[in-house]
Amino acid sequence: MTVRTSCMTATLKRPFAVSGMDEMQPAGTYTIEIDEELLEGLSFPAYRRIATSILLPAQPGHLRRGAWYRVVRLIAMEAVLDVNGTLTAVPRPSLEILPARPIRWTVVPRPSRAARLPASWGACYGVCPNCRERARLEERTASMRCPKCNGYFDIGWDHT
Repeated sequence: MTVRTSCMTATLKRPFAVSGMDEMQPAGTYTIEIDEELLEGLSFPAYRRIATSILLPAQPGHLRRGAWYRVVRLIAMEAVLDVNGTLTAVPRPSLEILPARPIRWTVVPRPSRAARLPASWGACYGVCPNCRERARLEERTASMRCPKCNGYFDIGWDHT
């Protein structure tokens, strides 16, 4: 499979919402990456879009709960994380550092200012271990299916 990535910039004049994020994003200039896959077996080159990403600047000290970030540097009291391409220093005690991605739904306490999370989700929500989609958790259900990727995973209630 041959994949090509192209970048473009877009200037947005108004604040906007991003699916899966609680806060509105400010107006500004953003980089957009588009991944396309070569369609094989044709007599001419043709591509299909397989992913589109917008790169958002990190807000220092503001990380998404339940999210996974690449650790760039680790010292006794601080970790430097790659948050959407921006290096962000975070106090190490505030992180849970694991050697591999989770294999179960991560149970995340609802943030106090979570305007975009439905109130019906209650005091916590789950983050899918496969696609990172957030979803409502049924009270003490042992496992559930992700509404986005359709994966079926156990729920990590013992890590709340």
